[in-house]
Amino acid sequence: MNAHQIRIGLAGVVAGGTLVAGLAGGVAAASSPAPTTASTPSTPTTQKPGFLRAQKALEVRLTDRANELARLTADVKGATTLSTSDQATLEARLATETANITALQGQVAAATTGAELKTASRSMYVDNRVYAVMVPQVLEVVEADATSAQVATLQANEATLEASVTSLVGQPGYKDAAVHYDAYVANVTHASVAAQGVDASVISQMPANFPGDTHVFVDASHRLLAAQIDLARASYDASIIGLASGGYTGS
Repeated sequence: MNAHQIRIGLAGVVAGGTLVAGLAGGVAAASSPAPTTASTPSTPTTQKPGFLRAQKALEVRLTDRANELARLTADVKGATTLSTSDQATLEARLATETANITALQGQVAAATTGAELKTASRSMYVDNRVYAVMVPQVLEVVEADATSAQVATLQANEATLEASVTSLVGQPGYKDAAVHYDAYVANVTHASVAAQGVDASVISQMPANFPGDTHVFVDASHRLLAAQIDLARASYDASIIGLASGGYTGS
Protein backbone atom coordinates (compact mmCIF):
# COMPACT_ATOMS: atom_id res chain seq x y z
CA MET A 1 0.00 0.00 0.00
CA ASN A 2 1.58 3.28 -1.03
CA ALA A 3 1.34 6.61 0.73
CA HIS A 4 -1.39 7.90 -1.61
CA GLN A 5 -3.66 4.98 -0.78
CA ILE A 6 -3.05 5.46 2.95
CA ARG A 7 -4.09 9.13 2.73
CA ILE A 8 -7.28 8.22 0.84
CA GLY A 9 -8.08 5.56 3.43
CA LEU A 10 -7.59 7.97 6.30
CA ALA A 11 -9.70 10.58 4.57
CA GLY A 12 -12.43 8.01 4.13
CA VAL A 13 -12.28 7.06 7.78
CA VAL A 14 -12.43 10.69 8.81
CA ALA A 15 -15.25 11.39 6.40
CA GLY A 16 -17.06 8.27 7.52
CA GLY A 17 -16.63 9.25 11.14
CA THR A 18 -17.98 12.69 10.40
CA LEU A 19 -20.98 11.20 8.61
CA VAL A 20 -21.66 8.80 11.45
CA ALA A 21 -21.35 11.58 13.98
CA GLY A 22 -23.70 13.68 11.91
CA LEU A 23 -26.23 10.87 11.69
CA ALA A 24 -25.91 10.20 15.39
CA GLY A 25 -26.50 13.85 16.15
CA GLY A 26 -29.51 13.89 13.85
CA VAL A 27 -30.97 10.83 15.51
CA ALA A 28 -30.37 12.33 18.92
CA ALA A 29 -31.96 15.56 17.86
CA ALA A 30 -34.95 13.74 16.41
CA SER A 31 -35.44 11.57 19.47
CA SER A 32 -35.13 14.43 21.99
CA PRO A 33 -38.42 16.15 22.89
CA ALA A 34 -38.87 19.69 21.64
CA PRO A 35 -38.46 22.32 24.35
CA THR A 36 -41.80 23.43 25.78
CA THR A 37 -42.85 27.04 26.33
CA ALA A 38 -45.08 28.11 29.21
CA SER A 39 -48.63 28.91 28.01
CA THR A 40 -49.89 32.41 28.73
CA PRO A 41 -53.17 32.31 30.68
CA SER A 42 -56.08 34.03 28.90
CA THR A 43 -57.22 37.27 30.48
CA PRO A 44 -60.92 38.10 30.80
CA THR A 45 -62.28 40.55 28.30
CA THR A 46 -62.45 44.03 29.78
CA GLN A 47 -65.56 45.97 28.79
CA LYS A 48 -65.16 49.52 27.59
CA PRO A 49 -66.15 52.31 30.00
CA GLY A 50 -68.98 53.41 27.69
CA PHE A 51 -70.57 49.97 27.81
CA LEU A 52 -70.23 49.75 31.59
CA ARG A 53 -71.86 53.17 32.04
CA ALA A 54 -74.77 52.20 29.79
CA GLN A 55 -75.16 48.90 31.62
CA LYS A 56 -75.17 50.60 35.02
CA ALA A 57 -77.68 53.24 33.89
CA LEU A 58 -80.04 50.57 32.58
CA GLU A 59 -79.72 48.59 35.81
CA VAL A 60 -80.71 51.70 37.77
CA ARG A 61 -83.76 52.29 35.58
CA LEU A 62 -84.84 48.68 35.98
CA THR A 63 -84.41 48.87 39.76
CA ASP A 64 -86.54 52.02 39.86
CA ARG A 65 -89.30 50.22 37.98
CA ALA A 66 -89.09 47.16 40.19
CA ASN A 67 -89.48 49.38 43.26
CA GLU A 68 -92.41 51.24 41.70
CA LEU A 69 -94.17 47.97 40.88
CA ALA A 70 -93.73 46.88 44.50
CA ARG A 71 -95.37 50.12 45.68
CA LEU A 72 -98.25 49.71 43.23
CA THR A 73 -98.78 46.13 44.33
CA ALA A 74 -98.97 47.30 47.94
CA ASP A 75 -101.49 50.00 46.94
CA VAL A 76 -103.73 47.43 45.27
CA LYS A 77 -103.56 45.03 48.20
CA GLY A 78 -104.28 47.85 50.64
CA ALA A 79 -107.23 49.32 48.72
CA THR A 80 -110.45 48.54 50.58
CA THR A 81 -112.93 49.73 47.95
CA LEU A 82 -111.56 48.03 44.83
CA SER A 83 -114.07 45.80 43.10
CA THR A 84 -113.16 42.11 43.06
CA SER A 85 -112.68 42.06 39.29
CA ASP A 86 -110.57 45.24 39.22
CA GLN A 87 -108.35 43.96 42.02
CA ALA A 88 -107.80 40.60 40.31
CA THR A 89 -106.94 42.26 36.99
CA LEU A 90 -104.50 44.74 38.51
CA GLU A 91 -102.76 42.12 40.64
CA ALA A 92 -102.30 39.84 37.63
CA ARG A 93 -100.84 42.62 35.50
CA LEU A 94 -98.52 43.80 38.24
CA ALA A 95 -97.28 40.25 38.77
CA THR A 96 -96.55 39.90 35.05
CA GLU A 97 -94.75 43.25 34.87
CA THR A 98 -92.72 42.41 37.97
CA ALA A 99 -91.64 39.07 36.49
CA ASN A 100 -90.69 40.76 33.21
CA ILE A 101 -88.61 43.46 34.89
CA THR A 102 -86.89 40.87 37.10
CA ALA A 103 -85.96 38.85 34.02
CA LEU A 104 -84.59 41.96 32.31
CA GLN A 105 -82.45 42.72 35.35
CA GLY A 106 -80.79 39.33 34.96
CA GLN A 107 -80.30 39.80 31.22
CA VAL A 108 -78.70 43.22 31.66
CA ALA A 109 -76.37 41.99 34.41
CA ALA A 110 -75.16 39.19 32.12
CA ALA A 111 -74.97 41.31 28.95
CA THR A 112 -71.63 41.65 27.16
CA THR A 113 -72.64 43.65 24.09
CA GLY A 114 -74.34 46.92 23.37
CA ALA A 115 -76.89 45.10 21.23
CA GLU A 116 -78.02 43.08 24.25
CA LEU A 117 -78.46 46.26 26.28
CA LYS A 118 -80.43 47.85 23.46
CA THR A 119 -82.78 44.86 23.26
CA ALA A 120 -83.37 44.89 27.02
CA SER A 121 -83.94 48.64 27.03
CA ARG A 122 -86.52 48.39 24.28
CA SER A 123 -88.35 45.65 26.16
CA MET A 124 -88.36 47.78 29.31
CA TYR A 125 -89.89 50.76 27.52
CA VAL A 126 -92.13 49.11 24.92
CA ASP A 127 -93.26 45.83 26.48
CA ASN A 128 -93.41 47.03 30.09
CA ARG A 129 -94.79 50.55 30.36
CA VAL A 130 -94.44 50.85 34.12
CA TYR A 131 -94.60 54.65 34.39
CA ALA A 132 -96.61 55.43 31.26
CA VAL A 133 -99.37 52.83 31.75
CA MET A 134 -99.22 50.88 35.01
CA VAL A 135 -98.83 53.85 37.35
CA PRO A 136 -101.81 55.89 36.06
CA GLN A 137 -103.84 52.72 35.57
CA VAL A 138 -103.46 51.53 39.15
CA LEU A 139 -103.88 54.95 40.75
CA GLU A 140 -106.92 55.89 38.68
CA VAL A 141 -108.71 52.56 39.02
CA VAL A 142 -108.19 52.64 42.79
CA GLU A 143 -109.46 56.24 42.89
CA ALA A 144 -112.41 55.49 40.60
CA ASP A 145 -113.60 52.60 42.75
CA ALA A 146 -113.11 54.66 45.92
CA THR A 147 -115.14 57.49 44.39
CA SER A 148 -117.93 55.11 43.40
CA ALA A 149 -118.00 53.74 46.95
CA GLN A 150 -118.20 57.26 48.36
CA VAL A 151 -121.02 58.13 45.96
CA ALA A 152 -122.94 55.06 47.10
CA THR A 153 -122.50 56.07 50.75
CA LEU A 154 -123.74 59.62 50.17
CA GLN A 155 -126.66 58.42 48.07
CA ALA A 156 -127.68 56.09 50.89
CA ASN A 157 -127.65 59.10 53.22
CA GLU A 158 -130.13 61.11 51.14
CA ALA A 159 -133.20 59.68 52.85
CA THR A 160 -131.85 60.56 56.30
CA LEU A 161 -131.01 64.11 55.23
CA GLU A 162 -134.41 64.54 53.62
CA ALA A 163 -136.08 63.50 56.86
CA SER A 164 -133.96 66.03 58.76
CA VAL A 165 -135.02 68.79 56.37
CA THR A 166 -138.68 67.81 56.59
CA SER A 167 -138.48 68.00 60.37
CA LEU A 168 -137.52 71.66 60.04
CA VAL A 169 -140.68 72.76 58.23
CA GLY A 170 -141.94 75.95 59.86
CA GLN A 171 -138.64 76.60 61.60
CA PRO A 172 -136.09 79.34 60.78
CA GLY A 173 -133.51 76.92 59.37
CA TYR A 174 -135.85 75.11 57.01
CA LYS A 175 -135.26 77.28 53.94
CA ASP A 176 -131.48 76.98 54.03
CA ALA A 177 -131.66 73.27 54.81
CA ALA A 178 -133.98 72.66 51.84
CA VAL A 179 -131.66 74.56 49.48
CA HIS A 180 -128.63 72.61 50.63
CA TYR A 181 -130.49 69.32 50.41
CA ASP A 182 -131.27 69.97 46.75
CA ALA A 183 -127.63 70.95 46.21
CA TYR A 184 -126.52 67.79 48.02
CA VAL A 185 -128.56 65.54 45.74
CA ALA A 186 -127.35 67.40 42.63
CA ASN A 187 -123.69 67.24 43.65
CA VAL A 188 -123.83 63.52 44.44
CA THR A 189 -125.53 62.89 41.10
CA HIS A 190 -122.88 64.89 39.25
CA ALA A 191 -120.13 62.93 41.01
CA SER A 192 -121.78 59.65 40.08
CA VAL A 193 -121.99 60.63 36.42
CA ALA A 194 -118.40 61.90 36.35
CA ALA A 195 -116.97 58.70 37.85
CA GLN A 196 -119.17 56.27 35.97
CA GLY A 197 -117.20 53.90 33.73
CA VAL A 198 -113.80 55.42 34.54
CA ASP A 199 -112.44 52.19 35.99
CA ALA A 200 -113.52 50.18 32.94
CA SER A 201 -112.00 52.58 30.41
CA VAL A 202 -108.72 52.86 32.31
CA ILE A 203 -108.26 49.18 33.12
CA SER A 204 -108.74 48.22 29.48
CA GLN A 205 -105.51 49.99 28.48
CA MET A 206 -102.42 47.89 27.75
CA PRO A 207 -98.72 48.77 27.25
CA ALA A 208 -99.10 48.24 23.50
CA ASN A 209 -101.70 51.04 23.36
CA PHE A 210 -99.18 53.71 24.38
CA PRO A 211 -99.00 56.55 23.44
CA GLY A 212 -102.45 56.36 21.90
CA ASP A 213 -104.04 55.79 25.31
CA THR A 214 -102.60 58.90 26.96
CA HIS A 215 -105.84 60.81 26.44
CA VAL A 216 -107.73 58.06 28.30
CA PHE A 217 -105.67 58.62 31.44
CA VAL A 218 -105.88 62.40 31.16
CA ASP A 219 -109.66 62.31 30.70
CA ALA A 220 -110.03 59.92 33.64
CA SER A 221 -107.97 62.22 35.84
CA HIS A 222 -110.17 65.21 34.96
CA ARG A 223 -113.37 63.27 35.58
CA LEU A 224 -112.21 61.93 38.93
CA LEU A 225 -111.14 65.40 40.03
CA ALA A 226 -114.55 66.79 39.08
CA ALA A 227 -116.25 63.98 40.99
CA GLN A 228 -114.18 64.65 44.11
CA ILE A 229 -115.04 68.35 43.97
CA ASP A 230 -118.75 67.46 43.72
CA LEU A 231 -118.46 65.09 46.66
CA ALA A 232 -116.69 67.74 48.74
CA ARG A 233 -119.53 70.14 48.00
CA ALA A 234 -122.09 67.49 48.92
CA SER A 235 -120.34 66.92 52.24
CA TYR A 236 -120.51 70.66 52.88
CA ASP A 237 -124.24 70.66 52.08
CA ALA A 238 -124.77 67.82 54.53
CA SER A 239 -122.94 69.73 57.26
CA ILE A 240 -125.14 72.80 56.68
CA ILE A 241 -128.27 70.65 56.95
CA GLY A 242 -126.93 69.30 60.22
CA LEU A 243 -126.33 72.79 61.54
CA ALA A 244 -129.80 73.88 60.44
CA SER A 245 -131.30 70.99 62.32
CA GLY A 246 -129.62 72.40 65.39
CA GLY A 247 -131.13 75.86 64.89
CA TYR A 248 -128.57 77.33 62.46
CA THR A 249 -130.32 79.85 60.16
CA GLY A 250 -127.55 80.30 57.62
CA SER A 251 -127.57 84.09 58.10
